[in-house]
Amino acid sequence: MSKTRASILITALVAATSNAAELRLGVTLTPSSADEWHVEYTVSPPVESLVFARGQGDYRRDSWSLDGSFFVIERLGATDRIRRLDNMPFTSFSARLTPVTDKPPGDYTPFVRFSDGSMAVFTGQFVAGVPTKDTAEDFADGVGYDNAVAPIDPTITLEPGNIGRMVVRADVVEESTELELMEGEYVYFGHAGTIQTPMLTAVTDDATPAWLRDHLYDTLAATYEYFGYRLGALPGGKPFLLTAFRSLEGGYVSSVGGVIGSQLIIDLGVGEQVPDTPESRQFMARFFAHESAHLWHTGGGVPAAGPGSWMHEGSADAMAWLALAELQLDPPTATLGLFQEAANECVGYLAEGPLREAGRRNEFQAYYACGAVIALATHGLMRARGRDLFDFWRGLLNSGAGGEDELRVDYYYLQVAQLEAGFDTEVQAFTEQSHDDPAAAVIGLLDAAGIATGVSESGDILITAMP
Repeated sequence: MSKTRASILITALVAATSNAAELRLGVTLTPSSADEWHVEYTVSPPVESLVFARGQGDYRRDSWSLDGSFFVIERLGATDRIRRLDNMPFTSFSARLTPVTDKPPGDYTPFVRFSDGSMAVFTGQFVAGVPTKDTAEDFADGVGYDNAVAPIDPTITLEPGNIGRMVVRADVVEESTELELMEGEYVYFGHAGTIQTPMLTAVTDDATPAWLRDHLYDTLAATYEYFGYRLGALPGGKPFLLTAFRSLEGGYVSSVGGVIGSQLIIDLGVGEQVPDTPESRQFMARFFAHESAHLWHTGGGVPAAGPGSWMHEGSADAMAWLALAELQLDPPTATLGLFQEAANECVGYLAEGPLREAGRRNEFQAYYACGAVIALATHGLMRARGRDLFDFWRGLLNSGAGGEDELRVDYYYLQVAQLEAGFDTEVQAFTEQSHDDPAAAVIGLLDAAGIATGVSESGDILITAMP
């Protein structure tokens, strides 16, 4: 998973009024029981409402109980808004909340539960600002600099509460801790052991099967080393890994991951009948490699689940597949098959409408599939020049365009245009326009990048050779 509108809201201050530029926000979060947490907001000067920077998924109305009878939480477009019922200004409010452990579409999981009942909480879910517009249409794509004012230097104070122990940025603490409430990060509340290695700091669920824990570390070590070699030193230093494990029935496997800063969060479910097989290890390797690739995707200019999500999600898939092939953890035929599968899935998504509107259709997987097609096309152009997708991304990350805190889609367009004149127009049309013949659009983009394609008797796209 990639960066979100929260970073845009926080870093791009919109001084809609003279008071807005002075906006201050403080949040205090405390676990009070196994199934209930308490959150308190203070804001100055008084505001008439607040909107949440991370609004994907309509879960707050069912999981937040606002203290008192004066406040209401309501859906506004693709976010949540809190206001007084009488619309009068306020400076504080509080709520009791039930931890939500399901991943909202296109966003980070609010709470990750470990098998012993301990939890990791994502602080970014509490980032809020003041709306400058008030209709659902204004917030159809969530919160950003164009419709909300961000607070200056917001903070969140974490209380150990009834749990008594936290792991904050890899440090074990037992007292109240204040953090900047910028893009957000995960904080672990519980008593699991913390592992320190030269490669990473990790809190891993004790219930994780030994073979999977070992494979996890082996895979991460290999992919971190390769990505670091190809893309440069990891921003933010040594990563912090949080891995929760859930035992499932039968042969089911579920995997949810997210990257925020230098943190890698994995919520993994494995059925009791899932064996330690090459296929199981291959699936896990691809999943961890995709999430690891996001660690190098610095900057907050591409909102998660926003129109440009293809840039991060598709490239993360493509870099994971290419890296595993280079490390000989996947055979070349498997890599070609993954890209071919993505191309055909992309056709189905484009048949429903433009890629840039996939999030509005709740088709977030379109960003992965069609993004992988764009990444493969970029890889093809680079291979024709004796380089590859990693060289492209290293140049993109080092371009300095927009500063180290931003990496926007238009920078991608700019770089492919420098690579081959006019290809930026090809990619932009692919992502933003409707396509009467989606298969022709996918084949056309790949052909323009020199990637040999064909069509099977059943009408599926064939990629005849990797570039």
